Amino acid sequence: MESQPADELLRDELTGLPNGVLLRDRLRVALVRRRRPREDSLAVLSVDLDGMRAFNRRHGREAGDGILQAAAVRLSELVRAGDTVARAGGDEFVMVCEELTNDDEALVVAERVLEGFERPLLAGETEHQMSVSVGLVVVAGGELEPDRVLTEAHRAMLRARGEGPGRFGP
Repeated sequence: MESQPADELLRDELTGLPNGVLLRDRLRVALVRRRRPREDSLAVLSVDLDGMRAFNRRHGREAGDGILQAAAVRLSELVRAGDTVARAGGDEFVMVCEELTNDDEALVVAERVLEGFERPLLAGETEHQMSVSVGLVVVAGGELEPDRVLTEAHRAMLRARGEGPGRFGP
Protein backbone atom coordinates (compact mmCIF):
# COMPACT_ATOMS: atom_id res chain seq x y z
CA MET A 1 0.00 0.00 0.00
CA GLU A 2 1.41 3.34 -1.01
CA SER A 3 1.39 6.13 1.53
CA GLN A 4 -0.44 9.30 0.66
CA PRO A 5 1.30 12.65 0.89
CA ALA A 6 0.38 14.41 4.13
CA ASP A 7 -1.44 17.19 2.25
CA GLU A 8 -3.81 14.66 0.64
CA LEU A 9 -4.75 13.35 4.08
CA LEU A 10 -5.79 16.86 5.13
CA ARG A 11 -7.85 17.69 2.05
CA ASP A 12 -11.35 16.72 1.05
CA GLU A 13 -11.05 14.42 -1.94
CA LEU A 14 -13.99 15.88 -3.87
CA THR A 15 -13.46 19.62 -3.37
CA GLY A 16 -9.77 19.92 -2.52
CA LEU A 17 -10.70 22.07 0.49
CA PRO A 18 -9.29 21.40 3.95
CA ASN A 19 -11.08 18.46 5.59
CA GLY A 20 -12.33 18.21 9.17
CA VAL A 21 -8.89 17.34 10.55
CA LEU A 22 -7.21 20.38 9.01
CA LEU A 23 -10.22 22.58 9.86
CA ARG A 24 -9.99 21.67 13.56
CA ASP A 25 -6.26 22.32 13.56
CA ARG A 26 -6.62 25.75 11.95
CA LEU A 27 -9.48 26.63 14.28
CA ARG A 28 -7.48 25.44 17.30
CA VAL A 29 -4.60 27.75 16.30
CA ALA A 30 -7.01 30.65 15.79
CA LEU A 31 -8.56 30.03 19.21
CA VAL A 32 -5.14 29.94 20.87
CA ARG A 33 -4.47 33.37 19.39
CA ARG A 34 -7.76 34.56 20.93
CA ARG A 35 -6.44 33.89 24.44
CA ARG A 36 -4.29 37.00 24.22
CA PRO A 37 -6.10 40.33 24.45
CA ARG A 38 -7.09 41.42 20.96
CA GLU A 39 -9.28 44.06 19.43
CA ASP A 40 -10.23 42.08 16.35
CA SER A 41 -12.88 39.37 15.95
CA LEU A 42 -12.90 35.75 14.86
CA ALA A 43 -15.99 34.47 13.05
CA VAL A 44 -16.89 30.85 12.35
CA LEU A 45 -19.64 30.23 9.82
CA SER A 46 -21.37 26.91 9.20
CA VAL A 47 -22.73 26.90 5.64
CA ASP A 48 -25.18 24.24 4.46
CA LEU A 49 -26.59 23.89 0.94
CA ASP A 50 -30.39 24.01 1.12
CA GLY A 51 -32.24 21.12 -0.49
CA MET A 52 -29.18 19.07 -1.40
CA ARG A 53 -30.82 15.68 -0.73
CA ALA A 54 -33.71 16.54 -3.03
CA PHE A 55 -31.23 17.83 -5.61
CA ASN A 56 -29.33 14.52 -5.56
CA ARG A 57 -32.57 12.53 -5.94
CA ARG A 58 -33.68 14.70 -8.86
CA HIS A 59 -30.38 15.15 -10.72
CA GLY A 60 -28.17 12.31 -9.53
CA ARG A 61 -25.05 11.98 -7.45
CA GLU A 62 -22.69 13.14 -10.21
CA ALA A 63 -24.55 16.45 -10.58
CA GLY A 64 -24.61 16.74 -6.78
CA ASP A 65 -20.84 16.32 -6.65
CA GLY A 66 -20.56 19.04 -9.30
CA ILE A 67 -22.67 21.35 -7.12
CA LEU A 68 -20.45 20.65 -4.09
CA GLN A 69 -17.36 21.45 -6.15
CA ALA A 70 -18.92 24.66 -7.49
CA ALA A 71 -20.01 25.65 -3.96
CA ALA A 72 -16.45 25.11 -2.71
CA VAL A 73 -15.12 27.44 -5.39
CA ARG A 74 -17.82 30.03 -4.70
CA LEU A 75 -17.16 30.04 -0.94
CA SER A 76 -13.42 30.31 -1.51
CA GLU A 77 -14.03 33.39 -3.67
CA LEU A 78 -15.96 35.06 -0.85
CA VAL A 79 -13.21 35.09 1.78
CA ARG A 80 -9.83 36.72 2.14
CA ALA A 81 -6.66 34.81 1.34
CA GLY A 82 -5.81 34.07 5.01
CA ASP A 83 -9.26 32.75 5.90
CA THR A 84 -10.16 29.05 5.86
CA VAL A 85 -12.96 27.39 3.93
CA ALA A 86 -13.31 23.68 4.69
CA ARG A 87 -15.72 20.92 3.84
CA ALA A 88 -17.05 19.61 7.12
CA GLY A 89 -18.83 16.72 5.42
CA GLY A 90 -21.82 16.07 3.19
CA ASP A 91 -23.09 19.44 2.00
CA GLU A 92 -21.78 21.41 4.99
CA PHE A 93 -18.88 23.81 4.77
CA VAL A 94 -17.18 25.84 7.49
CA MET A 95 -15.51 29.22 7.13
CA VAL A 96 -13.03 30.55 9.69
CA CYS A 97 -12.47 34.28 9.30
CA GLU A 98 -9.82 35.84 11.50
CA GLU A 99 -8.81 39.42 12.14
CA LEU A 100 -12.19 40.97 11.45
CA THR A 101 -12.22 44.59 12.57
CA ASN A 102 -15.40 44.10 14.61
CA ASP A 103 -18.44 41.88 15.11
CA ASP A 104 -20.37 43.79 12.43
CA GLU A 105 -17.83 42.68 9.85
CA ALA A 106 -18.77 39.06 10.68
CA LEU A 107 -22.36 39.90 9.76
CA VAL A 108 -21.13 41.35 6.48
CA VAL A 109 -19.31 38.09 5.71
CA ALA A 110 -22.52 36.09 6.37
CA GLU A 111 -24.53 38.42 4.14
CA ARG A 112 -21.86 38.14 1.43
CA VAL A 113 -22.21 34.34 1.54
CA LEU A 114 -25.98 34.54 1.07
CA GLU A 115 -25.55 37.04 -1.78
CA GLY A 116 -22.86 34.86 -3.34
CA PHE A 117 -25.41 32.09 -3.79
CA GLU A 118 -27.93 34.33 -5.53
CA ARG A 119 -26.00 33.50 -8.70
CA PRO A 120 -26.51 29.94 -10.06
CA LEU A 121 -23.88 27.23 -9.60
CA LEU A 122 -22.62 25.33 -12.62
CA ALA A 123 -22.64 21.51 -12.44
CA GLY A 124 -21.36 20.09 -15.69
CA GLU A 125 -22.88 22.37 -18.29
CA THR A 126 -26.08 23.07 -16.38
CA GLU A 127 -26.75 25.98 -14.06
CA HIS A 128 -28.63 25.29 -10.84
CA GLN A 129 -29.97 27.79 -8.35
CA MET A 130 -29.01 26.81 -4.79
CA SER A 131 -29.43 28.73 -1.58
CA VAL A 132 -27.56 28.25 1.67
CA SER A 133 -28.31 28.44 5.36
CA VAL A 134 -25.57 30.03 7.43
CA GLY A 135 -24.86 29.81 11.15
CA LEU A 136 -22.56 32.43 12.61
CA VAL A 137 -20.51 32.38 15.80
CA VAL A 138 -18.26 35.29 16.78
CA VAL A 139 -15.52 34.31 19.22
CA ALA A 140 -14.28 37.06 21.50
CA GLY A 141 -11.79 35.06 23.55
CA GLY A 142 -11.61 32.50 26.30
CA GLU A 143 -10.72 28.86 26.46
CA LEU A 144 -13.07 27.45 23.84
CA GLU A 145 -12.40 24.13 22.15
CA PRO A 146 -12.70 23.80 18.36
CA ASP A 147 -15.44 21.16 18.58
CA ARG A 148 -17.54 23.39 20.83
CA VAL A 149 -17.26 26.34 18.44
CA LEU A 150 -18.10 24.11 15.47
CA THR A 151 -21.11 22.70 17.32
CA GLU A 152 -22.34 26.21 18.15
CA ALA A 153 -21.94 27.29 14.51
CA HIS A 154 -23.78 24.16 13.33
CA ARG A 155 -26.64 24.79 15.76
CA ALA A 156 -26.88 28.40 14.58
CA MET A 157 -27.09 27.10 11.00
CA LEU A 158 -29.89 24.70 11.97
CA ARG A 159 -31.81 27.57 13.59
CA ALA A 160 -31.34 29.68 10.45
CA ARG A 161 -32.50 26.81 8.24
CA GLY A 162 -35.58 26.46 10.46
CA GLU A 163 -36.53 30.00 9.42
CA GLY A 164 -36.49 28.98 5.75
CA PRO A 165 -33.88 28.63 2.99
CA GLY A 166 -31.34 31.34 2.31
CA ARG A 167 -31.05 32.67 5.87
CA PHE A 168 -28.32 33.27 8.39
CA GLY A 169 -28.32 33.71 12.09
CA PRO A 170 -26.27 33.64 15.25
